[in-house]
Amino acid sequence: MAATSAPDLKAEFEDATELFSFRDLDMPNAKAAFLQAIKASFQAGLVTQQQYEKARQGSFSTATCIMSAYAAKKGANSGYTQVRYKTKKYDLHRLACALRSFRDGSSDEEASHLCPDGLQTDRRGCFNPAHLYWELGQINKSRLCCQLFHNTTGYKCPHNIPCLVGECLHQTNNITNGELHLLW
Repeated sequence: MAATSAPDLKAEFEDATELFSFRDLDMPNAKAAFLQAIKASFQAGLVTQQQYEKARQGSFSTATCIMSAYAAKKGANSGYTQVRYKTKKYDLHRLACALRSFRDGSSDEEASHLCPDGLQTDRRGCFNPAHLYWELGQINKSRLCCQLFHNTTGYKCPHNIPCLVGECLHQTNNITNGELHLLW
């Protein structure tokens, strides 16, 4: 499949639309919005054809981030990206987390990024479902210690859902041979 031109990212957000509420999670539309974002990232050269094809089948590697091609939000939640699908906006990392868990996070939960290359990239643009979990904000923020100290001899990740950095990666559940498989 030949790569096509990059998507018109500005057009995605010209009109203000209602932010999608996951309390009304419509899985077919959520999946379609997610796949639209994967396609945009592929067209922008942010994912390989192999990653794109695997994602369309519901298979996601823990090894690399899937970075969004869409412009980052500005303001209080800056750095995170959204995708619009059928007049609704989806926070892309929360959408990926909801697709992984088949539920919305509660009001005190955040979509926590457990990216293995989090020190080298701005994780807020990652929407790889294999890297996202619902957890309390306080726990999410405490993951910085794993990012900073994972290479220290004897360091063990203290989290119930281990981080995906260094030796912590080997403690992760629900991953088979470094891949997460979603049932579309």
